[in-house]
Amino acid sequence: MGEEPPSTPDDLLKLVNGLEAVGTVSKSGNFCYLKLGKAWQEITGKLVAGVASIFKYDKKLKANEARLRRCLQQSGVDAKAIKFQYYKPLSDVGLHVSLSDVESGEVGARVPFRVTGLFLQRANIGVASMHHPEYYHAQWFALGVELGGSTAAKGRAHISIACFGCRVRAPDASGKSSKASKKRGAKKKSRSPGRKKR
Repeated sequence: MGEEPPSTPDDLLKLVNGLEAVGTVSKSGNFCYLKLGKAWQEITGKLVAGVASIFKYDKKLKANEARLRRCLQQSGVDAKAIKFQYYKPLSDVGLHVSLSDVESGEVGARVPFRVTGLFLQRANIGVASMHHPEYYHAQWFALGVELGGSTAAKGRAHISIACFGCRVRAPDASGKSSKASKKRGAKKKSRSPGRKKR
């Protein structure tokens, strides 16, 4: 009962629409978001599995995979080390509603919202994750969100629910992987190709 991940966009939306659609206004530095409850965090794995099923044959996803693969290989990453997978977003705050800015609403305020749909979210191909620089994203997947109450977001509010990409280790100056360097007890971390960004 309820063990199978959603296999269509409608199934996925039905799953999330059964959860409490209220978040708490929170801030981390300049980043403003709505913190989501425990029920949302508990279905993270099911959302990732659902996205993997729904977008398995998506042409845009395949094209972005090829672009990232070329980018990493041009940066010197061994082709054999590039293994793509679906995984949960790497943010330390878990699933949340991302806000560009909040026009009104104090930190701690409870804000209702409505999920409007599932969409492909652009990834900065070739740019390392700001949270975990060994990860490179080819595609993000997100839920569109419409905020209620007195809080209004500038830009598109959304919940990032999954990523597609790979975890790699960039080569060091000697041409050997940083993983091998760590085994030798090297203290310096190798630079990942590209700027660090979420």
